[in-house]
Amino acid sequence: MGYPGSTITVSTSICASDATYAKGQSEAGGQINLVESGREGELEGNFTVPANAKEGTYAITVKCPPGVRVDTEFEVARRPSGAVSGGFGGADGLNGTEVAIGAALILTAAAGGLLTMRRRHGSEPAA
Repeated sequence: MGYPGSTITVSTSICASDATYAKGQSEAGGQINLVESGREGELEGNFTVPANAKEGTYAITVKCPPGVRVDTEFEVARRPSGAVSGGFGGADGLNGTEVAIGAALILTAAAGGLLTMRRRHGSEPAA
């Protein structure tokens, strides 16, 4: 998936293992020149999604000598706007009630652990 203005990387290993180049065409980005990627048997190239590209699915065709052709597609989506939650709680932090509940749970767990340890210690036979 790409966004208007983003760079898309196209890679393929369908060409002959000794191929050093391939030509590609993106319906929404024009010509793509694929060259050796550094990984054995893989060719890679980039193109930029035009800034005015509309949302939708677009075709990509790659041709390798001596006549291998592969067709695929990619999706252009609208760029997300606004803030995105990162996953470490809310952007506003914890409120007082949430802190109090969390502290109560921790204290309850600690008290339960101490009680269990005391019972085990008290049940040991005297020497």
